[in-house]
Amino acid sequence: MQLAGDIGFSLFNRNARGISLTDAGISFRGTAQEIIDLYEKGIAFGLSLSEKKRQEVRFGVDLSDVSPFLADLCTIFCGRRKNG
Repeated sequence: MQLAGDIGFSLFNRNARGISLTDAGISFRGTAQEIIDLYEKGIAFGLSLSEKKRQEVRFGVDLSDVSPFLADLCTIFCGRRKNG
């Protein structure tokens, strides 16, 4: 998978000294982390409402204007949490 091609901008600066995030890469990483944090917060909140038994918590996120990469990331992450 070529992430930069999927999202339409460069995430990394590559040169002889190494690799670093571009400004867009830094912003993208922050946004992706916010999505993951929000998911974790939703799970923690749902579990705090349950009475000593685990209940299923469902929530939705409008991914219509988010890159396909983030939609795939959410699908993979949610699948791991559900099975783990």
